[in-house]
Amino acid sequence: MERQTAHDFDQELLALFDAYVHGVIDRRTFLDRAGKFAVAGVTAAMLLEQLSPKFAEAQVVKPADARITAGYLEYDSPRGSGRMRGYLKSAKIKYERHLYPGTQHGFNNDTTPRYDVAAATLAWERTTVFFKKNVR
Repeated sequence: MERQTAHDFDQELLALFDAYVHGVIDRRTFLDRAGKFAVAGVTAAMLLEQLSPKFAEAQVVKPADARITAGYLEYDSPRGSGRMRGYLKSAKIKYERHLYPGTQHGFNNDTTPRYDVAAATLAWERTTVFFKKNVR
């Protein structure tokens, strides 16, 4: 089956899936509500499968790649809320932030229907430029 993109799904279904993956609704609620989009022999469970990322297929860099060093910094909460964890910014590492209007969470994962080729291409170009300038 050919991989579908966000443009193949109703925006309401994508928002519903986003609520499911972020824990706002449970699986049963997603399937119940997604039922109205299940037409022509497609079930709500099939929609869930089509929308779910294929992480193994998307892996580009192995977690044990010796060229990459990553880690978290643990510190006491400045407001006394216990221990906290931070990444990059807390380690005082330079970073840039870009927004990609009109995209869904995970827009750069080409194994999901939320994949947006234009935004993903731009994000990757920005990432490689940033790395060339700042990572030695």
